[in-house]
Amino acid sequence: MPEVWNYFPQALTEALEFETDIRQTPGGEWRDSLKDATQVFKVSHVVNSEKGEAIIDRVRANSCGDWYFPEWPNQTRLYVNVASATTVLNVDNSDVYAVGQKVLVATDDNNWEEATVASKAVGSITLTAGLVNSYGGNAIRPVVVVPLVLCIAPNGAEFQSSFGSVAVSASFMAMEPLDLSNNHYSLFQSIPVVTDGAVPISALAGSISQAIDVMASRFGAYEQQEVELFERRRGTVSWFDKGPLAMWNRRRFVHFLRGRDGEFWLPSGKNDLVLQAVVDAGDLSLSVKGVVPDARMVGKTVVLKEGTNVVCKEITAALTTAGIQELEITATGVAFSQNATVSFLTKSRLDNDSIEFMYQFVGGGLASTCVVPTVEVP
Repeated sequence: MPEVWNYFPQALTEALEFETDIRQTPGGEWRDSLKDATQVFKVSHVVNSEKGEAIIDRVRANSCGDWYFPEWPNQTRLYVNVASATTVLNVDNSDVYAVGQKVLVATDDNNWEEATVASKAVGSITLTAGLVNSYGGNAIRPVVVVPLVLCIAPNGAEFQSSFGSVAVSASFMAMEPLDLSNNHYSLFQSIPVVTDGAVPISALAGSISQAIDVMASRFGAYEQQEVELFERRRGTVSWFDKGPLAMWNRRRFVHFLRGRDGEFWLPSGKNDLVLQAVVDAGDLSLSVKGVVPDARMVGKTVVLKEGTNVVCKEITAALTTAGIQELEITATGVAFSQNATVSFLTKSRLDNDSIEFMYQFVGGGLASTCVVPTVEVP
């Protein structure tokens, strides 16, 4: 039987690892996703010396065995008492459970048990048997209900000992690939528009360049040779999500992209084109302060955002007169004030097949941070 890793984490990260085959040519690229996501959890604990040695011994005894690791991002926290013999548990999101799956019910490292899901309904799960223990849940120490994932710990555990305490860390890799694919964003030209990917956790790095080879003639002169016939804008997508539903949607969207395989529209996150007039629902042009020559504006895509209204448009013509640039578009369908944000859109993909989420408690609830490099696709 797999061992249950029943220790509550002090720090937790989750990586969703994909594998994408990318074949590049001077005019574009072809991408094929080779597998569903593999979950890798990294966890750390700071415990007293006695418990630290107990954990080390458990890892030694099960070094090549299986583990049930709690999928902490999908935990439910119950602030009520749960009696022994209880079979129905309320959960935040029953979609994260499967019939026959093991779950952890606990208040701390020492008061816990493993149970099995018999059935599920909206907002609850039913266990195959009543709970053995009773649990007192309150605002300080809630009862947690967490789905368990079958894993291995290929690298064992690492530890650092100090006066009276031991810091233990371990990595757990899920045995079965996982596909939770779902897109919760609106579409433009059949591609999702990521409108919340510029959370200012830190400065978002970017660059613009064309792939070239610089060759030396060995006579003092250099020559450039194009490797790709287009420029790539590189950037960063940064997400901060709090609460079970927001974190669940984010993880499902990453599954939808399948690492470097999927495409999305990424706004710059800035007010790139300052409106010089209001935009009525039927207007066929935008009046903006020109920043890009007319010829280069044609074919670019922009997103107008104000409040809950988000509209994407392609520029079909541009004409600048006395510093005011008129951009021809199709009708927005909704009105925007002159204070609306107009950002350039870049068709992009993630530039990493390992997407990492860092989890922390913020204001009494679990939140996740995810920062991933992006690259423009032709």
